[in-house]
Amino acid sequence: MRQLKSSSGSRVGDVIGDIGDLVYCGPLAVASRSVMPLLERASNVSIGTVTTNIAGPQFPLYCLGRRAEGLHPFVPILHGIPIAVAVLSYDGRLSFGLTADGVVTDLAVLAEGITDSVGALEQVAAVDQV
Repeated sequence: MRQLKSSSGSRVGDVIGDIGDLVYCGPLAVASRSVMPLLERASNVSIGTVTTNIAGPQFPLYCLGRRAEGLHPFVPILHGIPIAVAVLSYDGRLSFGLTADGVVTDLAVLAEGITDSVGALEQVAAVDQV
């Protein structure tokens, strides 16, 4: 991660994000509605999941004087995309939201894999801090 952050490659993501901020959602929605039926008809093209990460506020939010303890991300699933994974950071924490249709029978395996992987990353980060 240190090597990537110090390279110019990390700036590519920033540029892509900046371009995304400039694109109005209407044309993007029309484009995605146009492309999805084409992908569904193409027998050799398959989309298994959509994953998104969202940087949320890194400070507590309040509503009517009550602190929001957490935010729970949600990504709706679309026809042809049976699994959606959302990752949201809020106030120094990460939350994962998994959405699946009835075809997916082992979503708990994915959830357990995410939990195990985050735990492994925490262990590596703890060792790296020493």
